[in-house]
Amino acid sequence: MRKLIYIMGCAHCGSTLLTRVLARHSRIATVGELKMSAIPDYRNYQCGCGAELLECSFWKQVAHACAEEGVELDFGNFGTHYRTNGCLAGRIVGAQVRGSGLESLRNAACTLWPPAARALARINQRNKIVIDKICEVLRKPVFLDDSKDPTRLMHLYRSGHYDIRAIYLVRDGRAIIASHKKRNPDMRANIRVWEMKIRECERLRKVLPNLQLMEVRYEDFCRDPRRGLAEILTFAGLDDQSERCLGPSGHESQHVIGHNSRLQADSPIELRTEWPALLTAQDLASFERCGRELNALYGYEPDGTATAS
Repeated sequence: MRKLIYIMGCAHCGSTLLTRVLARHSRIATVGELKMSAIPDYRNYQCGCGAELLECSFWKQVAHACAEEGVELDFGNFGTHYRTNGCLAGRIVGAQVRGSGLESLRNAACTLWPPAARALARINQRNKIVIDKICEVLRKPVFLDDSKDPTRLMHLYRSGHYDIRAIYLVRDGRAIIASHKKRNPDMRANIRVWEMKIRECERLRKVLPNLQLMEVRYEDFCRDPRRGLAEILTFAGLDDQSERCLGPSGHESQHVIGHNSRLQADSPIELRTEWPALLTAQDLASFERCGRELNALYGYEPDGTATAS
């Protein structure tokens, strides 16, 4: 059974940084966010190695290996996302994680109702083939998926194909909504997006109580990356290669897809707190009304400090 490390969390939680660090481990294969429902303008999209996606030798090898297993890798839509549009079965498979009662109904539908069972089995098999071929091409046995999506984690866990170690990467909600604000000035919508994802992640923890899951605060990792990385690797059952992972990447290419930060040059890991300058007093007041209680779950205080982890 293949070991699979999964990073769960909100958008802008810092998962790309953690992925780039873990990708340097001699046993960890990753391409970042494998769920990739679609890549806009994929013909001009850059792989993390710097090459155009369609010209990247790594992705050409993966596509060829998948084709030999009967899977055509469409770079416009990998088909690995647990969601299909336009049919009830697809909506059942791809819905957000709900409470235990609704998840029992979903599980029953995906087991007993043929359209949903076929849709789930098809996506499970496609994921398995793509993951296996990525690991074969990179010659690394452990796969890391940085998709963050709780629904995806639930289906991968229930597929029975993987020995999963889940990392729940949390970050101060004010930092996350500040990142959203750079693209969308509607703070009410930004707070709602963050709140919905946090609640979904917490529901996932209750739905899968036996899941091996480690909670990691982004701020703690940035303050002491050597210690944080050692704890993550121990949790994943891997040898501690912190010096290799945190050192210069040299000529090692990383074929990461997802957030644009994958293309940035290596720089020392440090905690940069931008949200006090990006959020107005009104923004912070709105967050306090809606998000203070949720933020406190992870030790974040209204004054910007964090309790010891």
